[in-house]
Amino acid sequence: MISLRVLTAFFVSMLLMGCASTMKSVTLKRAAFDLDCPENQLEIQELTTRTWGVRGCGKRATYITEGECSTEGSCRPIMNSGKSQDDSQN
Repeated sequence: MISLRVLTAFFVSMLLMGCASTMKSVTLKRAAFDLDCPENQLEIQELTTRTWGVRGCGKRATYITEGECSTEGSCRPIMNSGKSQDDSQN
């Protein structure tokens, strides 16, 4: 029989994966607006647990997600850098 500890670990890991997916999704939506760039042209990279780097259309920015992030309405991305040119694309 599966122990309670194993089940708890499984559900916690599933919850964290869902949170990361939500954080990524809301960050991409916000970055599309901030960088004036369609979502499908953006690249996103998880920098730390709640910090994301986004680049696209020759620009880049860093975001921190704030809140619970269990659903899209429960967290929000906050730009943690100024919008800047992405010199790596040249």
